[in-house]
Amino acid sequence: MKKRRKTRWGCWLAAVVLLVLSIPMVFWVSDVMGDRQEEQGLHARMAGSLRRVIFRSRILKADKEFLIYLPPGYDDPGNAGVRYPALYLLHGCPGRARDWVVKGKAHVTLEKMILERAVEPMIMVFPDLAGPRGQFDCNGVMDRPDGSWSAEQYVLKDVVNRVDATYRTKADTEHRAAAGVSMGGFAAANLTTRHPEVFSVACSMSGYFRAEDFAPIARHVLGSRKDLWRANSPQDTIANVRTRASLHVLLICGSRDEFLRQNRDFAARLKELGVDSELKVSPGAHSFSFWSARLRDCLLFADRRFRAHS
Repeated sequence: MKKRRKTRWGCWLAAVVLLVLSIPMVFWVSDVMGDRQEEQGLHARMAGSLRRVIFRSRILKADKEFLIYLPPGYDDPGNAGVRYPALYLLHGCPGRARDWVVKGKAHVTLEKMILERAVEPMIMVFPDLAGPRGQFDCNGVMDRPDGSWSAEQYVLKDVVNRVDATYRTKADTEHRAAAGVSMGGFAAANLTTRHPEVFSVACSMSGYFRAEDFAPIARHVLGSRKDLWRANSPQDTIANVRTRASLHVLLICGSRDEFLRQNRDFAARLKELGVDSELKVSPGAHSFSFWSARLRDCLLFADRRFRAHS
């Protein structure tokens, strides 16, 4: 009798463990299927086009992807000679290329603004920034010193160059912007500060501006090299940018965001150095609902700077 009870309890325990272990997989499958259905629905309602590009990264020696939004009229024969500014929208950590499409509906916001004539038509690119182990392998778009994963060079040389070679962009710094959220907000500011010859406009939403502000990522990518930590800290390196008079920086942060102090400190530093910049603080926290609601400000800011050089 005791043996039967032990067997019965063992079966019940195994069933409970199996159920608990299967719950995350159920939610993951549901999330993926739901995202795909929603993404397909968005395609059907668009005047522009959203495309997925899968390619072999020469820098990373791995298959990568990016999504790209082409504005209404891009494929019209009458517009064959028209070139467009480009905004690169970077995801956070953890994250995937499609986050801004599925969670933030960024292309829908942009298309609506284009059709309302609030902004001029532009191209929007959503790169995959994940490390070799997937979306939880966060790198801040920084290069590993041992050369094993050069995320910064991948964005600059693989993604930007491929977009400029394949699509009708205005392939100059005055018509190219980097924007992002959280880790992507840091990356947008860092890429623009380190490479003003590539990006002249940065829009950082809920970002941070010193590598040490997100020490786990800095340590994961840069190791103990404090010189590299400083070299990837826009708060410090902005003073050394010779062309900073040509940079344009928008900072957006929620009033309850954990990085609010960093945004205020960086805004003060930019003002001190005479950089064209704005800080917008509004009610909200570190979330996609806040970022998607504030994306309009980012697009208006970039559009005004693009138009100034048209």
